[in-house]
Amino acid sequence: MKPSGMIMNLYFIMWPVEVSIALGASMLNAWLAVTVPRTSSAIERTRVERDQLISEKDGFKKFAKCVSALDPDEHTARSEYTSHLPATAASGATVVDPIEHTNSSVGGAEPVSISKVRDAYRETVMAVPHYQKEYGESIDTNLAAELGPELAQTLIKGNVLTAELQAAVTTQAQQARKQRSNLLSFVEIEHESLTEMRRRLRDLCETAITIEDNLYPQPVRKLVQSWTRLETIETDCKTLLRERQTNLQTEYSMKTMTTWSFQEYLYHPFQWQHPVLNDGLETLSRIRRSKRETIKAIYNW
Repeated sequence: MKPSGMIMNLYFIMWPVEVSIALGASMLNAWLAVTVPRTSSAIERTRVERDQLISEKDGFKKFAKCVSALDPDEHTARSEYTSHLPATAASGATVVDPIEHTNSSVGGAEPVSISKVRDAYRETVMAVPHYQKEYGESIDTNLAAELGPELAQTLIKGNVLTAELQAAVTTQAQQARKQRSNLLSFVEIEHESLTEMRRRLRDLCETAITIEDNLYPQPVRKLVQSWTRLETIETDCKTLLRERQTNLQTEYSMKTMTTWSFQEYLYHPFQWQHPVLNDGLETLSRIRRSKRETIKAIYNW
């Protein structure tokens, strides 16, 4: 047999296995979407948000590096009109007024144009894959949101990059990167928590459904055992809900972001903000329904 024939036969042997695995994964995803729909959607949401935060964090890192690499003339004259940066910027740094500032420099050196900073911003921060979909803002608007309105005003209307302005832009870019890093840590914690909670909710729901689907015919002793098992998983479900509520309150209590603001930020595309609590309450209702059906089976025995 030719090698190509052997490969073809192997393909036909392996193909049903691959299809079976693919179908199994598809069925599992469909099952999860039915039993814990909000938690499953929330897990996907954290995956997307995590990727976007990483892209933005890298974008600000590249932007800060580009700005730091510029070589403004340290002797460029300052205007007598200056505006202080907002409190989030480096202490003592000032922004030269773009209207009053002159572009003269000592020794005839060619001053660095602020346009290079704007170009760097477009090529880094605004170049992330999701920018248009998530933000879709002009550079003026985004600069103001990320670096502050005073600094943005200078970058948009100014002409010459000074050492002070360079330091201020770099500081604000690093601050924006730090904010993404902090958010990323929250999102990763949430992703891990959601994955664990979904597994536990799935197991509880599967147990309740399996018991209810196999009530008949069963001896009364088995039915009583089933009811006892349902009592146990009802307690487990209540415990899970309490754990989730406690985690939400403690994970952010020592940090700058509150539970409410984080949940709103992360789940704003949805009509809910607490996926595990919502799915957990539905699972609890499902367990109680199975308990009622088991009681009926015992009385009808």
